[in-house]
Amino acid sequence: MNNNNIFSYLLLFVLSMSLGNAWAKDRHYCIAADEIEWDYAPSFPINLMTGQAFTIDQMLFVNDGIG
Repeated sequence: MNNNNIFSYLLLFVLSMSLGNAWAKDRHYCIAADEIEWDYAPSFPINLMTGQAFTIDQMLFVNDGIG
């Protein structure tokens, strides 16, 4: 390599490092969560997908429980 190529690569490296730092930004995101009571089966005791009452296996998930 001749000196001109080395200088060109060095200049390109320095410029890329300086421009990369100029475009870098710190971003801060805030996330909030609200605790709400959720009704998993608003049609209780009728399952709207089948039109029939919930089965015993399904009742485990739709009955009121602790908390």
